[in-house]
Amino acid sequence: MKKHPLQVLALAAVCGLMLTACQYHWGSARPEGLYGLDVGAVTNLTQEGALTAAFRKSVQEQISTDPGLNGNLITHQLNVELENLDQKNIARAELRDRNSRNDDSTAYQTVLYRLELRARYTVCGRQNTSAKPVLAGTVIGRADIPRMHDMNVPFQAACQQAADDAARQIVAAVVEAAGLKP
Repeated sequence: MKKHPLQVLALAAVCGLMLTACQYHWGSARPEGLYGLDVGAVTNLTQEGALTAAFRKSVQEQISTDPGLNGNLITHQLNVELENLDQKNIARAELRDRNSRNDDSTAYQTVLYRLELRARYTVCGRQNTSAKPVLAGTVIGRADIPRMHDMNVPFQAACQQAADDAARQIVAAVVEAAGLKP
């Protein structure tokens, strides 16, 4: 009979220690004042027409899966301008050894490219979208493309990855901005 109260007391002590050590608390993880975000205008200044729809889809997915945002209480509007899509070479491989080439210019070939999507965003109040933005910034979404014979398929996949990366950065910046007021 004496073991039962001691076991209950030990279990309660362990539970209490775990709850306080992990710093659990009641309430929302959402920053105070931020309730919901809607995607407004997405302006595409790049040469890739399909990037507008891909970016809008990516940003909507990030908003819907972020625990800091509530899709039922839309209080702010996100407007994005896709400014630039830049492709750079970032890795080269040696194709010919010293004995089989005339000069160093034919020794290397680019084998990996980096795609960078620069996006400028503004967040305005839902009721007054013409007022001064409550949050603004610029992000760069990145993706890598391997050199292939048909570059169209990996280029489209890299555009989607760059859009996903930029959308993830924008939503993270909005959720972290605790100064937004409904």
